[in-house]
Amino acid sequence: MAAESYPSPNDGEYLFVHDYAGVLSASDRRALENLSEQIEDSVYVQIATVIMDSLSVDTDIDDYATGLFTAWGIGSKKTDGGVLILCVMSSHDVVIRTGYGVEGALTDAACISIINKKIAPKFKDGDYYQGLEDALITIFRIMDGEFTAEDVASDEDEVDLVVVLVILGIIFILPLFLPKRYRSAYYAFLLDVVLSALLRGGGSSSGGGGGRSYGGGSTGGGGARGSW
Repeated sequence: MAAESYPSPNDGEYLFVHDYAGVLSASDRRALENLSEQIEDSVYVQIATVIMDSLSVDTDIDDYATGLFTAWGIGSKKTDGGVLILCVMSSHDVVIRTGYGVEGALTDAACISIINKKIAPKFKDGDYYQGLEDALITIFRIMDGEFTAEDVASDEDEVDLVVVLVILGIIFILPLFLPKRYRSAYYAFLLDVVLSALLRGGGSSSGGGGGRSYGGGSTGGGGARGSW
């Protein structure tokens, strides 16, 4: 059997997002690339998102994911902090492959939960961008210590909703208990916070690799496989 051939990690506009099936818009690819760059800068984990239209008939997606991860060297050689999200459109298969350096936090159980709860529901609806964004954010929150693998396997979304409602309640109810002369200052402060957050969120829109590259990371085959 002939050796498997893999595309180059430098064959597209971006380093982290490779949409060979053409299911993402240009703005979607740019947004996912920017998010991936922010994740690398924050927790030193490189996440490669690869979308294929199909694989050859005799190719096993698990083997292909491991081979692609190794060929690209996702993550740094020093920390092995790499993750591959491989989606094959024709077969509706998804594999998350993890580097040695992230296996302790991003367990196999966490990976299958991400596929089943974040990627699959959105992919079934044709919302590929949202499924991938949700997956990237969940991986980040695990690696940042905000979530554990057990949290991901539970219904953390319900907890998030309660937290959001409590915060919103505090923000909008608190002014009712302030003296009238302080309310204007409070609302001015709140507006300044919101505007600052929006400006920070929109500050990175250039896209492109920006000199980034994979650093020779390796995998032992950890992760999970699922479908939508």
